[in-house]
Amino acid sequence: MILFADDDYRTWMSNHIDELEFRGYVVKPAGDADEAIRLFQEHCANIDLVVLDVMLPNGKSFTPGEAELGQKTGVLLFQRFRQLKPNLAVVVLTNLRDERVKGRFRGDRRCEFRYKWDCSSKQLAEIIERLVSVDAPPAPTRSEV
Repeated sequence: MILFADDDYRTWMSNHIDELEFRGYVVKPAGDADEAIRLFQEHCANIDLVVLDVMLPNGKSFTPGEAELGQKTGVLLFQRFRQLKPNLAVVVLTNLRDERVKGRFRGDRRCEFRYKWDCSSKQLAEIIERLVSVDAPPAPTRSEV
């Protein structure tokens, strides 16, 4: 199962979701941090990978200051999800050009950082196939986010 956390999932990101479903993945879309956290809590054991937008509405889960007015919500979600499921595979898709944010994900073999304008649906599906096939030691998961 893939958790797809992006506030654009109903519009142009829907092509990515369609491609993933065509390839047999179950995709759970979330349009903000609250929905992403709720879906992660409900489906944690079955989630193999999360697609995260960095600039995502923070909802009530994070203060505007923590999330830098929504510009770092994806980073906060990444940290929270990885605390609960340390070997979780993650694809970060964003339009935010910020080397500090990009550097946060560099060197993590279970994470891929891509700019939205430079990642087709086919490329995203191939990245996901590669990341979910990377051997990761099983990690315990906690039931609460």
